[in-house]
Amino acid sequence: MITLDFFTGPLASAWRDNPCGVLFELAQRFPGQPVAMQLGDRVTLLLIQDAASARHVLHLNSEAYGKHFGAFLGFFGESRLTADEPDWRRLQKLSQPYITAAPADRIVHSTTRHVGAALDGLLGAPPADAVEVDEALNRAAASVVADVTFGFGPDDLSPSLFADFRNILSYASRIAWNVPGARQPAGFDDALERALDARSRIGAGLDRLVARQGEVGGASVLSDLAAASRRGEADLLGEVSSLLFAGFDTSAAAMGWAMWLLAGAPNLQRKLRDEVRQALDGAPPSARTLALMPQVMAFQDEVLRIFPPIPILGRKALVDDRIGDIPVSPGQIVLVSIVGLHHDPRIFPEPRRVSLTRHSADGPRDRDGQFIPFGLGRRVCGGARIANIELTTAIALMLDRLQIDPPPAGPMLFDYQASLRRKGGHRFSLSPAA
Repeated sequence: MITLDFFTGPLASAWRDNPCGVLFELAQRFPGQPVAMQLGDRVTLLLIQDAASARHVLHLNSEAYGKHFGAFLGFFGESRLTADEPDWRRLQKLSQPYITAAPADRIVHSTTRHVGAALDGLLGAPPADAVEVDEALNRAAASVVADVTFGFGPDDLSPSLFADFRNILSYASRIAWNVPGARQPAGFDDALERALDARSRIGAGLDRLVARQGEVGGASVLSDLAAASRRGEADLLGEVSSLLFAGFDTSAAAMGWAMWLLAGAPNLQRKLRDEVRQALDGAPPSARTLALMPQVMAFQDEVLRIFPPIPILGRKALVDDRIGDIPVSPGQIVLVSIVGLHHDPRIFPEPRRVSLTRHSADGPRDRDGQFIPFGLGRRVCGGARIANIELTTAIALMLDRLQIDPPPAGPMLFDYQASLRRKGGHRFSLSPAA
C-alpha cells in the first residue's frame, strides 16, 4: 500500500483545490494500488483503485459499508441518493417505478427536442473563436430529466435553478474533501451563505410546484413524494434535488466530454457521423435507430471510461472488515476511485486513448468491477437506463448537426463539483456538419 501525506505541503492544497487531477495522477503513478491518504495523526482515507477491492466494498460485502457524502448530505438531506438501508430501500420505492417506466422512445424524443434546441442555439451564437457549451448542455439535460421523470420544466421549479445548483455543489464539493490544516480560500463564508440561499429558493419553488400539482391532481412521482413528505416519510426537497442533480449534472458532464473527445479526433468524428447518418437516413432518432449505431455506443462507453461523470464514490465502514490484506475499522472512510479503475493500464492499455474495440463483443470480457460508470451492486445508479439512452441520442445529434473543432490549445484542468467537469467549461469552434 502506498502512503502519502495529504495533511501538509502541495498534496494538501492539490486535494482541496483539484481532487480530480489528483485522482488521474494517482491512477497513472500507482495503477491498481491502494493509497493511504494521511490527513493527520489520526485521520487516514483509504483510496482503492482495483476491481477486486471495488467489488468487495460496493457489492460482495456492501452491507458492511454506509454511504459517505460529506457536506452534500446537509444540502440534499436523507434522500435515496444519500440514505442507507433500510431507509434507502423505502425511498427508492417512491420514485423508481416512475423512472423504470419511462418508455425508450419518450426519452429519445425528449432528448431530441431539448438537446437539439441547445445545439441549434450554439450554432446560432454570435461568431467567435470558440463557443462555451456547458450552460446550454446543463439546461438541456435538466429539461430532459424534468420532463421524463417529473413532467415539468426546470424553469417551473426556479428560474435560477442552474445557478442555485452550482452554488450548492461548488460549496459542498469543497467541504466534502476538506483537508484539515489546509488554508481555506477567501470568501468561504460567503460561499456557504450563497449555498444556503440557493437551497431556500429551490425549496420555495418546489412548494409552489407541489401546490400547482395538487390543483391538477393525478398520480406522479412529485405527488407521491409530496404525500410521503406530509407523512414524515421523505424529505421532499432532498428527494427532488437529488433526482434532478443525479439526472442532469452527470449527463451534461458526459455530453461535454464527448464533444471534447470528438473535437480532438476529426477522423473518428467523420467515421461516427457516417454511421449516424446511415442509421437515421434523414429521420429523427428513435430507439430503433439508436440500436443501429454500435460504434457510437462503443464511443459512448469510452467517454464514460476516460472521464467518468462521478469520479469517486465514498463509503464509511460500519464494522470491522478486510479489503484484501488491509484491515478496516468501523468509521474508516473508503474512497473508490472510478478514475483509478477506468485508467488501469493492465486492463485498458493506453487508458487515455479512445479505442472503440475495448467494449465490443470481441474485446476483453473480464471486467467485473473494472468499468463501472454507474456504480456497482445494489446501489447502482437507478437512472442508468435513462442516462444511456439520453447520452446516445445526444451524441448522435451532435454528430449529425455539428462539426466540432477544438479552440486554441489551453491547459486541461478539472473542476470537481460532485461530477467531473472541466475548469472554466468546454469551449469549441462549431459549424454545421457537412
